[in-house]
Parts: sequence; C-alpha cells; structure tokens
Amino acid sequence: MKRGRPDDKGREGRFKAQTQLITEGVIEATAEGYRFACDHSFKSPSAASETVLGIASNGWRDWVDAEGRELQETKPRTRLV
Repeated sequence: MKRGRPDDKGREGRFKAQTQLITEGVIEATAEGYRFACDHSFKSPSAASETVLGIASNGWRDWVDAEGRELQETKPRTRLV
C-alpha cells in the first residue's frame, strides 16, 4: 500500500475503527505496519485503506498489488444504485 495523506478531519473516527479491528484480530501489526489478518468488508477501498493507515487515503490509488499496480488499474469501479 502506498502512503496516504495526513488529515485532521476524521482522524478520531479512523483511529477508533482501527483500534476496534486490532482488538478483534482483524488487523494485526507487522514490522512494516498493519495488515489484515482475515477478510473484512468495507463500503469502499478508501474506507479500508484509511482504517489501516489511520489517515486520509484514496484506496483506488493507495492499494497496490505485488507488482505495484494500483487497484484502479486491476479492478473496475462499480456503482451501486
């Protein structure tokens, strides 16, 4: 994952969500930072990346695969109606 951008807006909510998921064992600390220990659903890629990073993040750009390709390059965006 690429780094997100620092942002005071929403920081407390992201921290609470991150702390809760760590407590539940969904997110775990590693030498490189945090990672998902199991599957967990979010409303958007950005919500997931912001929770892991603890800062504002565009998940479509910040989630990358092993080859460094951004999520927006590998998955089409869909809109729920």
